[in-house]
Amino acid sequence: MEQSTDRKIIRQMAEFNLNDMVLGETDTLLCFQTRDELNHLLAAMIQQGNRQVQYFSKKFDEQVIGYSPVPDAIRQFLLNHGESMFKSLVSSSQELVQSGSRLVELLRNNMPRVECRTRRQSSSGHGTFEGCFVTVDNHGYVYLPDPERFAGSACFKAAGTVDKFSEVFAENWRVSDLDAEMQPLYI
Repeated sequence: MEQSTDRKIIRQMAEFNLNDMVLGETDTLLCFQTRDELNHLLAAMIQQGNRQVQYFSKKFDEQVIGYSPVPDAIRQFLLNHGESMFKSLVSSSQELVQSGSRLVELLRNNMPRVECRTRRQSSSGHGTFEGCFVTVDNHGYVYLPDPERFAGSACFKAAGTVDKFSEVFAENWRVSDLDAEMQPLYI
């Protein structure tokens, strides 16, 4: 992924203030190491979004996207922007649904501005990307090369990298199915 040599790399969350990070303006590459750092960074980025959030991972991981303050940021994102979309593309959401996470109800209750789809594995190469990423408004991203660990990087302004992630997302979206686990339950 894009890593410009003129971009300052910050290795510790203590070295920056999330309130100083502006989506579409701050091009500093941020590195995080813990779930708490990931969750606060992701929430700060989503709160600044106004059009689209894309979540791509092997599974709908509550550790990544289900812990406070991320669900609250997603809720505010959807409430504050009438045309906003939250799109998820995962191999499985079964674990999240079975856990009873409040994120499931949040997403189900905000259909049709939330689209949850299941990735297909195919011989054409679609679905071979194994990392986890979130993109916000074609500007910012959060990336975890190994979704089982919380170490990764993020940037509030990296259009080139976001474009690459969006290509992976779009390729997989075209060959995906509606996620039956995440559809609203009608009784």
